Amino acid sequence: MSTYVRVLCAVIGALLLHAHSLLAQSAPILSVAVVITALVGVHARRRIGGVTADVFGACIELTETSVLVTGVLLT
Repeated sequence: MSTYVRVLCAVIGALLLHAHSLLAQSAPILSVAVVITALVGVHARRRIGGVTADVFGACIELTETSVLVTGVLLT
């Protein structure tokens, strides 16, 4: 077995061992992203009757900011 295959197997094994902890850490951040996206969509439909490119841009910026803040608060 080549060194490349051994290293690849070791990396895959380490990722599988830590997958549970990685998922547990990312779940709150993903939840915040989903909630912010849904709230922006609902607000845009109520206020302007639909979703435009500006709404998509605002959604991206708000989601990115909230995910970064959540990540900082969880560390």
